[in-house]
Amino acid sequence: MKKVFFLVLAVGVVIALAQPGFAQVQKLASSESQAPGKVKVEVEESTATVASVDYENRTGTLKLPDGTVLTFEAGPEVKNFDLLKVGDKVVIR
Repeated sequence: MKKVFFLVLAVGVVIALAQPGFAQVQKLASSESQAPGKVKVEVEESTATVASVDYENRTGTLKLPDGTVLTFEAGPEVKNFDLLKVGDKVVIR
């Protein structure tokens, strides 16, 4: 009879001690999955040469080292677009 009592008591203690830790793990996992606005992004970086610039339309073309030509449009956040010249080396991401 004592063995059964101690077995039940031991199981009860283990369950009581495990519940708070389990609740914290669940809370952490659910908060990470619901974090708004978080996105994982891989960023690649390369250098390019400015091939052409259209200052009026804020567009231009870039030539990558492998010969690929990219067309771009510079938004209002590009503050020094008017300083860009054909032949400039730029870093693109």
